[in-house]
Amino acid sequence: MIHLRYIPNLLPQILPKVAVIESKELSFCNQEISCDDLVKLLSHGNVKCIYLNSSPVKYGNGDVVPLDKMLEILTNIPEIFYLHDIPPFSVEASKNLSKVIVSPKLVKFGLAAHKEEFDFGLYIKFIELNRQICFDTLFVDDDLGDDFIEELEHLNEVALQNGLTEYAPIYFDYYDIPKETQAALYNLYLEYCKLHNIE
Repeated sequence: MIHLRYIPNLLPQILPKVAVIESKELSFCNQEISCDDLVKLLSHGNVKCIYLNSSPVKYGNGDVVPLDKMLEILTNIPEIFYLHDIPPFSVEASKNLSKVIVSPKLVKFGLAAHKEEFDFGLYIKFIELNRQICFDTLFVDDDLGDDFIEELEHLNEVALQNGLTEYAPIYFDYYDIPKETQAALYNLYLEYCKLHNIE
């Protein structure tokens, strides 16, 4: 795995020295990433997994690259993980998520974030439109509020009631989730991955 973390703006420093990326995994932590630099870096290898931890990808004008455009940039990467600073969907994509281009190569999409960092309603709609993807969602908030926890409990209960199907199980992890529920959901996820030969 290639780790770029803590020291800001590492990518522009190493990019001129990169000829080929043999590593299958890239990890960015506390980096500000130029969209052009990321595209150039990905062109040097066959990356299978990318972690973006508090590392927004930005255009030359400083605007954050929306999630729908990030999915196009990362079109050849099967596993994408965001830890905080998940970008919002563009205004156009928010109006019609069915038009968001999602690569058939995308197998796993992970998100660990605070509730207020993203639009949960849009995220749920995006998940429902892309049931072939394994979504791993973790809320890191200490207190999500009773109403929201009740909503997550309902979604998790539906996933367990549905059991093993042709679609990836949808589940949501959070602080104070009952251990038995967490274990049952994780086992269901493992069964799905085994059935579909997902590592």
